[in-house]
Amino acid sequence: MLSTQTLHRFVVNLLTLAVILIFGGNALAQSSSRLELLWQLAPFSRPYLTTNELPFERGMAYNPITHRVLIASWSNRVHVVNAANGSDLHELNMTGVGGAGNGHYPILLIKAADDGAIYAGNLNTSTANPKFRLYRWANDNPDTIPTLAFSGDPSPGSNKRWGDSLTLRGAGTNTQVLLTPRDGSLAALLTTADGLNFTSSTINLTDTPSGYCALGLAFGPGNTFYGTTHTNPLREITFDIGAGTGITSRLYNNAEIPTAISPIGINPGLKLLAGIHVFSPNHLRVYDLSPTNGVPVLIGSTSFPSDNPNTHTAGGSVEFGTNTVYALDANNGLMAVRIVPPPLTFESISVQTGGQILLEGRGWPGNYLLEISSSLNDWSALENTAIGTNGIFEYLHTPTNSLRSFYRVKSL
Repeated sequence: MLSTQTLHRFVVNLLTLAVILIFGGNALAQSSSRLELLWQLAPFSRPYLTTNELPFERGMAYNPITHRVLIASWSNRVHVVNAANGSDLHELNMTGVGGAGNGHYPILLIKAADDGAIYAGNLNTSTANPKFRLYRWANDNPDTIPTLAFSGDPSPGSNKRWGDSLTLRGAGTNTQVLLTPRDGSLAALLTTADGLNFTSSTINLTDTPSGYCALGLAFGPGNTFYGTTHTNPLREITFDIGAGTGITSRLYNNAEIPTAISPIGINPGLKLLAGIHVFSPNHLRVYDLSPTNGVPVLIGSTSFPSDNPNTHTAGGSVEFGTNTVYALDANNGLMAVRIVPPPLTFESISVQTGGQILLEGRGWPGNYLLEISSSLNDWSALENTAIGTNGIFEYLHTPTNSLRSFYRVKSL
């Protein structure tokens, strides 16, 4: 269904070969997006959404293949709901998960790979002989039996607590799992040669104070990740897995990204960061990281269905869908919001050799309908087109009979 918003339109006069731009500007820099609440689940609206001083539900994942949301519970259960409306579907098979030596929480955090495989880790609070376990499900069907993908100390000899933070990217043999301990200036990167079994490499964070990336963790583009806690500033860290080192490449001050934001998610393609503000009132914030001056722009915020304390552990999870954000705030429920895109903006229109018209602009990745008119009264569809993750729009049109053509674009 077409959006009721006409994004931009312009006219090309072929008699004089003059190009008249009616609307202009840079849509991405304007960051005029906002958030639209799709659905939310309050604490105790479901048996697996509870409240506790040490929250029982802190892990949540979005599966891009099945469009399902998964919620991990301390009771060694994973609940699967429909991402479109939050309705219950089923639970994952937990055969072989848990048992002696599995840590304080058998399952705490959970993530989904790009191919739909599910990964979940325990919380091991022992620092004397830490044993972190990572489980893998090939998909999120109820009869899929998990396998053990990793078991052991992610950074042998460091004697740290593992499981409070976990993020993931990729698929198959390109799957990467990143962990940071509750204290210490290091991270562990888990990689796989066969897509099933993982090994760990230590990354020493040379300029990061102990525990500063312990509760909020997300991959950025390339060899970068973002880390924070609910009392410390957000850091972008560039790492070199060969050298086993990581260094801060950007430190955000409190005015840019509040230190009260801890669980975070990143969409590298859209250059968006979403995070949960865990101090009262608990709410979700989404920032545009793309402005050329380097200062993040807040594009919207939405409150959770309750405002119970969550500063003890600052627990929760944030995940991006295609144009959605899913957020679990420990003790305060689960919600889904849609990111309403900013308008597409045409930046240049030029007449090419032979009379062709080149339209160039920028906008939110997605599908659009380009329309044409000779009078601004009757519009006809010209072509369905798409904008990729680079945000660039280009279209070359060969006019036919009309000496003057008007163009406009609508989002689909």
